[in-house]
Amino acid sequence: MSDEINRLRQRIVQLEQAEAERQRAVEELRQSEACLRYITDSAQDAILMIDPQGAITFWNPAAQKLFGYTREEALGRNLHRLLAPERYLPQHLAAFPVFVRTGEGPALGQVHEMGALHKDGHEIAISLSLSSALLNGEWHAVGVIRDITSSKQAEQQLRMQAAALSAAANAMVITDRDGTIVWINPAFTRLTGYTFEEVHGQNPRLLRSGVQPDEFYQQMWETILAGKIWKGGLVNRRHDGSLYHEEMTITPVLDSQENITHFIGVKEDITERKQWEAALEHEKAVLEQRVAERTAELSLANASLLHAVRVKDEFLASVSHELRTPLTGILGMSEILSSGIYGPLNEKSANALRNIEESGHHLLSLINDILDLSKAEAGMIELDLRPLSATNLIQSTMRLVRQSAMKKEITIHLNLDASAELFVADERRMKQILVNLFSNAIKFTPEKGTVGLDLVGMAEAQQLVFAVWDTGIGISEQDLQRLFRPFVQLDARLERQYNGTGLGLSLVLKLVELHGGSIRVESQVNAGSRFIVTLPWLRVEEFSWQDHLQSSPAPHPFAQARPGILDVPGRAEGKNLLCLVADDNETTLLMLRDCLEALGHRVVLARNGAEAIERAHETHPDVVLMDIQMPVMDGLSAIRLLRQEELFAATPVIALTALAMTGDRERSLQAGANDYISKPVSLGDLARLLQRLHL
Repeated sequence: MSDEINRLRQRIVQLEQAEAERQRAVEELRQSEACLRYITDSAQDAILMIDPQGAITFWNPAAQKLFGYTREEALGRNLHRLLAPERYLPQHLAAFPVFVRTGEGPALGQVHEMGALHKDGHEIAISLSLSSALLNGEWHAVGVIRDITSSKQAEQQLRMQAAALSAAANAMVITDRDGTIVWINPAFTRLTGYTFEEVHGQNPRLLRSGVQPDEFYQQMWETILAGKIWKGGLVNRRHDGSLYHEEMTITPVLDSQENITHFIGVKEDITERKQWEAALEHEKAVLEQRVAERTAELSLANASLLHAVRVKDEFLASVSHELRTPLTGILGMSEILSSGIYGPLNEKSANALRNIEESGHHLLSLINDILDLSKAEAGMIELDLRPLSATNLIQSTMRLVRQSAMKKEITIHLNLDASAELFVADERRMKQILVNLFSNAIKFTPEKGTVGLDLVGMAEAQQLVFAVWDTGIGISEQDLQRLFRPFVQLDARLERQYNGTGLGLSLVLKLVELHGGSIRVESQVNAGSRFIVTLPWLRVEEFSWQDHLQSSPAPHPFAQARPGILDVPGRAEGKNLLCLVADDNETTLLMLRDCLEALGHRVVLARNGAEAIERAHETHPDVVLMDIQMPVMDGLSAIRLLRQEELFAATPVIALTALAMTGDRERSLQAGANDYISKPVSLGDLARLLQRLHL
């Protein structure tokens, strides 16, 4: 009995020990499961398991994060239908039955990269590691999945960059920190002739040509080892020994700790550019030499031109003086004779005198045209722009041409646009233009013909059109081409019918162009001509008086601010004057004396500037008429000396000159003259000038 009890007690102990062992095993299993759950739940990779039917039996949080399905949504669903893109399904469905039977398959024990579907439908790049587990006699599959989308994108980017570097036209080389070559692209081989096998593990110094000194490379290394980019030009040597020029940029590559790990060198072949630069430098040197030579030639030519211009001006001034001086006597004496100062004239004498006067004025007109054309071609004419009345301008023109029209019984028609009444131009030059055109129209129109002027204002185009027309002989097509050339007469025959120098239309063209306008001609032989002048229509309200005043030469202060002559003691208005006349031409001197005496004045004569100063001190004249070009002392110098003396500071001085060149008036006023008159001087002009000066 006791033995039985002992055995029973032992059995109870054994059972208790077994239970304790089981409890320990259960606890260990629980802890193991908890540990496994912790591991799978905290794993960064997705972990899942499928049963022999392909249904998902395990789904960790990483799987939920990767694919978007919660554990409840994933468990029990077929893995292949849930996650596999359609292109993988045939392969998966064919291999899975073999795995279920054998627990083996081609995908086991390997890492595969493929695509998987996210819950929202987009595809994810994954790496898949598969293993098998035999549970209750059946094979289950366990998969560990990692998202490799970013790494795939980076890999693709690297492949693209590598392809770009390999395809780059510029040579590239990568070295480690010590300068050992680890990679080159094909362009490097094309540039240097070295293959990758020949340079791998070598230092780029194998390209050195010896052109750059050691200090050059020392500075380069100091720059790149400091983490800075280096740029510069080098002359290197190819594999075949030939030299080439390159521009290289070396960029340090840094790791996350800012330590230099590699250097990337980019090389551009600039040999051809250097050759072009050398050629250009040579051409530049040659060109500079040629320019220097040409400049020297131009300087000589310019000096010659300036000399020629000066000689031309001097010649024109001399011609003007030499022609105007006798004309002064001719026209002056003609006017004196016509006025009856020397006594009455019979009809034949009066007719002869008129012929002399007309011939003299014709010669004077020719001189003026030559001088004006010369000044226009030299750019020496400055326009005196002022508001004008078209009616007044045309009436003034008609007064000058009406007499010649009446002689031929020619009718003049005027058709004026009232809207174009006011405009801005140089009155004197506009009168020259119109008088020349009308004179030609009258000259080349037969007796009892018609000439006319049409004036039209084109507001939108801001243009004025003056059209002078006639019913004359017209101009042939071939003659139109040379119409405006100076000194050209269309009728050059010895028996030509029409007189002229061929200067008028050339001067008209220059004056029109000075106004910023243009001129064209419409003509038909034996049917007449039409000269059309188109000018910019500068309105009076748009005209800047300030600009005009700034551009006008300022007269000498004596011409503006001088004591009133009427206030001089002992002088009353209309009283006979004592006039000092200085001129080196005896005929002119006597003619002026007779003119002034005919006006009731007394005259003192001087034949040069020095003599004029002596006579002024002797006689204290009321007015001085001073010729400019005289021997011993010229007129300008004499005027300046007179103005320096208080005695003659207020004495009116009129400058007389036969030069009539640009700047004569300004020089005369600047010297101290009150006014200026060019020869030949008429009795009427002189009387009006004295009256204007209140003498």
